[in-house]
Amino acid sequence: MKKLSVDLEELAMALSSGEGGDHSWYLDTFTGKVFVFPNEILDAVEEGQVGSAWEPEEVAVAEAILSSDPRYLGLWGEDWNGYQIMVDFIKTVDDASVANRLSDAIRGKGAFRRFKDIIGGSGAWLQRWYDFKSQREAQMARQWLLEQGIEAV
Repeated sequence: MKKLSVDLEELAMALSSGEGGDHSWYLDTFTGKVFVFPNEILDAVEEGQVGSAWEPEEVAVAEAILSSDPRYLGLWGEDWNGYQIMVDFIKTVDDASVANRLSDAIRGKGAFRRFKDIIGGSGAWLQRWYDFKSQREAQMARQWLLEQGIEAV
């Protein structure tokens, strides 16, 4: 298994963001760098319309991405269940009143907004939520890397 130094927080953010309309996220498996790349350059290279507007390094990366070079892994939107992360967080809440309010909040339409409204009302719980969510997303990013044959170091 390949070992690679990767910023797991940045990787998690990219994986959950996925492809945007004008850009896509990639992981450089040589350097561990997570980067966003303009789809405009990819389109220009694919159509053979590379002009002087692009840096040679950008064109080289675009060519590598388009040729499915294993150096660059596309970071498409993973199906990370944000709802399940909230459910798991609520299980860690030791204040029954807060836990009950959060459990009620995540039922039905608007669950994410209501959860954030309640959790945002308390600085201590808000920080615990951010820490929990960050830790869970880092675990998920680490698992994604393992599925790609990469161990984060």
